[in-house]
Amino acid sequence: MAPPLRFGLVALLVVSVLYEPMRGNLYRLGSSIGGVGGVGGLTNQWACHTTGGVFGPDVCYERGVFLGLTPFALLVLSLWTMPLAASAAASSFFVQRRDDEPTSTPTSPPPQTDGTTFVTFWIVLELLWFAVPAAAYLSSPFYRSDVVHVVLGIAISAAFPLSWALSVVAIPAPAFVAASAGLPRATVLAAHKVVGWSVVRWAAIHGTGELLYLVVKDRRAFVTGAYRLLYWAGAVAFAVLLVHAIVARFRRRLKYFVPLHKALAAVLLLCAAVHWWPFAFFLCPAVATLATAHALLRALPAATKGDDDTAEDDASSLGSLLLSTSLLAAVAGVCVGWKMRELTLLRVSHPYWPYPFPPLALGLGYVLARITAEALLLKLAPPPTDDLLRHDLLRHGLLAGSSGRLLL
Repeated sequence: MAPPLRFGLVALLVVSVLYEPMRGNLYRLGSSIGGVGGVGGLTNQWACHTTGGVFGPDVCYERGVFLGLTPFALLVLSLWTMPLAASAAASSFFVQRRDDEPTSTPTSPPPQTDGTTFVTFWIVLELLWFAVPAAAYLSSPFYRSDVVHVVLGIAISAAFPLSWALSVVAIPAPAFVAASAGLPRATVLAAHKVVGWSVVRWAAIHGTGELLYLVVKDRRAFVTGAYRLLYWAGAVAFAVLLVHAIVARFRRRLKYFVPLHKALAAVLLLCAAVHWWPFAFFLCPAVATLATAHALLRALPAATKGDDDTAEDDASSLGSLLLSTSLLAAVAGVCVGWKMRELTLLRVSHPYWPYPFPPLALGLGYVLARITAEALLLKLAPPPTDDLLRHDLLRHGLLAGSSGRLLL
């Protein structure tokens, strides 16, 4: 039987495929579902027929129903995070029970996943993410009026697979996640690379298409208008991603690839959140996983690090439980940030005010997730003796082989 966490990760992909058809079918219920640009229902922005809207002419901010979130935002955030949180908690007990059961045969290694199978599966996902919005945009007379508008429709449609792929690739791949999902860490890292290059491809389509449209139709968009900061954030994110891709391409020649890779990824994700505000919701799993990994890493003494690359097969029940609670805390932090956004935007109407809140919400999510993980770690795993610590870490798959290299 596959560990529950694997089903939680699959649930993320299922929700991503269902998102746009669900939004399209619910759109008839009102602006709080679709809003402006298809995502306004997540960011409280839709038509208000005034000249002084906080998001520019004719686009206003509307009060949320809970912590600044619209009904649609509450639904999407719940579907995106709750199955993963539940599966992580279930995985913790699943692994603990498996470890406690007596067995007369050695535990079989995690199944080796065919790379070609995953690539095929991912291509199908990309086509689904792209096809639904593309069919809607390219059936509109506006997006068929000339070649440049066709390019714009394709560029906007490419933003959908770009956003979903970026949300997935942002999730770190520490050893406890691979172990809890019952997958070899090498398989997880290989999948991370496939998704990463997928981000680059869709960003190239989205970025070049949008830039072409702006150059031909709206050359002053970067210096005038309510959305000029949005365009600049997108351009900076595109530039950072290109640098990131070059770094990844020549990673074997770079001595400090890992810290550089992490730094560029952090800048890219923050710029993406400034450019596309709902991204704060979809980064909650990534924020929670990062906070959990940092808490585990801080709690483990540096003396246990070694040089053996052989990974333990057992999953980490402790890491799964921490991830479950950290994810709930990350969601709470993002909601606090969204409530601060509501309190501010109901009082001011300057077009720059909406931009700081997605990164702020993510920061609050990380802080609450980290505090929660640290507190739970202290309660469940108080500082043991060195021998007991080594035994427990090996048992939970947090060390490699007998030399004791940390797998975080």
